Amino acid sequence: MQSDDELTSLIQGCESERLHEIGSIQPTGVLLAGALGGSVIRAVSANAQQFLDEEPSHFLDRSMADVLPDLSLQIAGSAGDKHYLTGLFNGPVGPLDGVLSLGDASWLLELEPAADEGGFATVNTSLGSLLTQPRSAAAWQDYMQRAVDLFRELTGFDRVMLYRFLDDGSGEVTAEAGSGAYDSYLGLRFPASDIPQIARNLYVKNPHRLIADVEAEAVPIMAIDDGSTPDLTYSDLRAVSPVHIQYLKNMEVTASLSFSIKGGGKLWGLFACHHRSPRYLDYAIRSRCAEVANAFALGMMAYGSNLRLAYINSVDQDIERAVEAIQAFEDGDGRRGDLGRAVLELVDADGAALIDQHGVYCFGTCPSSAFIEDFDRWILDEVKDEIFATDCLAEHLAAGVEHARLASGVLALQSGGPLKLQHGNLRLYWFRGEVPQTVKWAGDPRKAVDQSTGRQMLSPRNSFDLYLEETRYRSAPWSETDLMTAKKSRSLLLHRFSCAFAAE
Repeated sequence: MQSDDELTSLIQGCESERLHEIGSIQPTGVLLAGALGGSVIRAVSANAQQFLDEEPSHFLDRSMADVLPDLSLQIAGSAGDKHYLTGLFNGPVGPLDGVLSLGDASWLLELEPAADEGGFATVNTSLGSLLTQPRSAAAWQDYMQRAVDLFRELTGFDRVMLYRFLDDGSGEVTAEAGSGAYDSYLGLRFPASDIPQIARNLYVKNPHRLIADVEAEAVPIMAIDDGSTPDLTYSDLRAVSPVHIQYLKNMEVTASLSFSIKGGGKLWGLFACHHRSPRYLDYAIRSRCAEVANAFALGMMAYGSNLRLAYINSVDQDIERAVEAIQAFEDGDGRRGDLGRAVLELVDADGAALIDQHGVYCFGTCPSSAFIEDFDRWILDEVKDEIFATDCLAEHLAAGVEHARLASGVLALQSGGPLKLQHGNLRLYWFRGEVPQTVKWAGDPRKAVDQSTGRQMLSPRNSFDLYLEETRYRSAPWSETDLMTAKKSRSLLLHRFSCAFAAE
């Protein structure tokens, strides 16, 4: 098996692949490109004859108005803007629709077979089923299932998965709809390396991605300046990385269609559609499906907001009680037992420790005082963050392995600020013990390198069969609401002690 350094180097090579400068497109359409500020065609795909009935050289260095006189084109707007244009050309393959995409320095005009208007009503009618706000875990699961069922109905693909990105970069299939052509991936994880960060960045900028046939030969782009290729960041026809082509083949996928799900400007997940045979959907249907993905994203964000609001409303009194207990304890008027109960009720933890200028005070089930003091020095000297959380302390401290049974996970708060003037820098640590877990992967996540050819090369895993991984030295993860509780507790601590100090 390859070393970690070798694997890291190869994966970094994949990450550095400049997908937006791949220099070719898929053969389902034709591309014309130019620089912003002008309409001169500076690049064209080599299949222009097939779609536009003229050789590529006919288009290069000519104005768009000369080659498509019926097109009234306003090349203006912001990067990422897309304009859908119908009935641009009637050529050898029939009528063509176009998509004008604006980049940072260039424009792209991509022409594909015209849309089938009959599919629009289906999309519009179905969209209503996602215009709700799930308010419970059961409703959220039903919401996700309705979404993948709807996508399968709209696209006709054999399998549709809702793929959610996790905090460590890996992904998990949280809902699935299928025709029975594929085995189920529901509940399985995929390593972060399966979708490199550079590909995720493109998903943020482009709402959908169709690969109609993995066997189709890419079409090169011809440019006025040799060696210069247009930026295909916003292209819908952009050709596919050979690594991803092999990845899909290993999954027995011939056509794929993906829609990005964004929340707060970040990539939350994907709707991933797979088909065993070539399958093309016109741009109009793809863009309408992207609207469905946006509707789902609104429901997803509303669900998250509802959870956070409900949690905040329920935890505020607990935070108030804990801060009052800390303040009383520091002033010499509180009981240690009251403090312990109040602190442990804030988050679901096995133990907690408060450290002030006088010493270490432990509550619940904690590691040894000596370890806590060592951890405290590390937090003060190395971490320095006001809030720090990990579910695997062993990844940060070697001593975390020895003390994993009681302290695999730590949520740390240090006050800093004006409290130093009166009581020193208060630190509050919550501990969670080790919880051995079995993670279900779609194939062995470590097998990212193929050495069968006698030389190392980055290659997708050959198997996606269920692979069970036993994890050690980890606790239950700290949730977003746990972190929110720690931040609100710190803010209230600073406010209370500042007011008390000012009154003296």
